[in-house]
Amino acid sequence: MTEKPKTIISLLLIATAVLLVLNINTNRRVTRLEETINHLNTNLHNSVQDARQIQVSLWDLSNRIDSINEQIIQSTRLSFDETVLIQGYNGSAALADIKVSFYLKEHNPEYTVSVTARGRGGETHSAVANLSAGRFAANMALPVRDSYVFTFTTSGATLITGELTQLNLEDQLCRRFTYYLSPGHSAGTNRPTVASLNPEFINNTNGNAALEVNKLVLLVESEDGEIIASWDLTPYLQIQGDRQVLMPLEWDHFSLTVGDEPGNIRADEFTNARLQIHDNLGIHYEQLDQLFHPHQFDFRGGSGGAASMPIPVARAWVDAGYSWGFIRIVGYVAD
Repeated sequence: MTEKPKTIISLLLIATAVLLVLNINTNRRVTRLEETINHLNTNLHNSVQDARQIQVSLWDLSNRIDSINEQIIQSTRLSFDETVLIQGYNGSAALADIKVSFYLKEHNPEYTVSVTARGRGGETHSAVANLSAGRFAANMALPVRDSYVFTFTTSGATLITGELTQLNLEDQLCRRFTYYLSPGHSAGTNRPTVASLNPEFINNTNGNAALEVNKLVLLVESEDGEIIASWDLTPYLQIQGDRQVLMPLEWDHFSLTVGDEPGNIRADEFTNARLQIHDNLGIHYEQLDQLFHPHQFDFRGGSGGAASMPIPVARAWVDAGYSWGFIRIVGYVAD
């Protein structure tokens, strides 16, 4: 073998050895890197678990603090076990008959105890509380379109006052309704697109005729307030036990054609669905929902599609005082 091939073989052996060493070092570095990554993952997992545990501990501590604060407040209150019962409604006078009852930790039998209900506008209503089996009770008639803070006063040689509880009559009147509007669209070959409104409505009256709905109307309006369509839902109201339930004749009974012709809903535009409610108390309620009617739908077998409420809602409607998506009082027959 000549000197030159020996040199080449030596160089190849040296290169191979160098590559082998580099490969070993690289494998070691990769191994250390994998170990470091696994260690970091373990630490991260432990940190997440610790953070969750800290969060749970903070929640538990917050609940305990709230409980202690409530106990402190209750220990400093002169009254306890307060209840407010709505015993009935006077539709012609728009008044609710309220009974407020409570215990006092200390009281002088010779003192007169009275209850005061203060409305949001500062108007007050007062009544003397009678004592029976250690419990005080006062009856009063309050306007239904208000919320109240109740306080008691004991008058005699000294005057003592204290807060009792709160009552939002307006909120209770509105929350007795359950309302859901299920919008949708349908279309088929050689047929126009149809937008349907499928209302579900329940009025929990607890058997009180004063709370029954005597008029229920669904309106579809353009964004500028023009009425596109209206339906009187009153004939579809049925009494079931202690509530009124809306029973439409057909699921897609309340529908409109989507198109450019007059009287139709225009595609890719918003409309407003307004539910108007009148009850035997003479109160007018409304719920306003905003709907979007897209030009294209995900049809399956010729039906489907969806309507949605945009977020945020139109600024002009917010400025005008409209509240979306829940029933509220908007007027009274005496207004």
